[in-house]
Amino acid sequence: MFLFVLHLRDLNHTNIEKDVESNSIGQILNGTIKSRIFDFPREINSSNKIRLQNNPLPANVAFTCYNDTSYNPSVPIPNEYRLSTLADPLPCNGSCVAFCVVGGLRSFFDYRIWTSQRDILINNGFGRNGRNDVYFVNSNSRGTVNDETYIATSEEEQCAAWNEFNIVSEIAHIEAGDQKSKIKACVKTAMQMEKKYGQKYDWIVRTRPDLRWRSMELDARTASQSEIKYRISTFAICPRGLVEDGNYCR
Repeated sequence: MFLFVLHLRDLNHTNIEKDVESNSIGQILNGTIKSRIFDFPREINSSNKIRLQNNPLPANVAFTCYNDTSYNPSVPIPNEYRLSTLADPLPCNGSCVAFCVVGGLRSFFDYRIWTSQRDILINNGFGRNGRNDVYFVNSNSRGTVNDETYIATSEEEQCAAWNEFNIVSEIAHIEAGDQKSKIKACVKTAMQMEKKYGQKYDWIVRTRPDLRWRSMELDARTASQSEIKYRISTFAICPRGLVEDGNYCR
């Protein structure tokens, strides 16, 4: 089983224990860490959004970022993206994973949050094989200096955090709609990547930007693809064969 920032007594989440360590930056809700911050609804001004360059970056080349003012507060967003693992002509054979990170950014830029996703969930967790693509579909939901949970990170630190993920498509900023609409948008983008390279992912993992991971024992290469795993509101591991139009890893 997997653990977030707390121990769950059962998978139905009937008993939730608060993690003392997380108390300074958020509250526990259904096994996730979420900062106590205000939402900042705001229409997206597409004229402010710089489009990505056409050429994807090799994995060892750093992103540069631009300041996206459609977020409130603004967020540095990568100008470029990386080459999809599907571009490799070798068959996936169970090892290709699309990670859909969807929802409000909240505490994502806290070093403890994004490194746990990079190291525990992806690189040394379910995606430990290394053939991983990461997609972000986000809304505002970040703290400001007046919020009790404000996490002070510079634009350089935020840009550096993005660099730690194999982001293969533009980070989408969607304020309208609910979480389901963001999941749908992310999965559709992953499907478009499949069409581009003529190869499908083996897994689609749905997660949130504000989850802090303690462990992930499942390995994409050996996990059974007969069913969706850990199907809760904040997280799911979905075999690609069970994700089609109308069923977006929910």
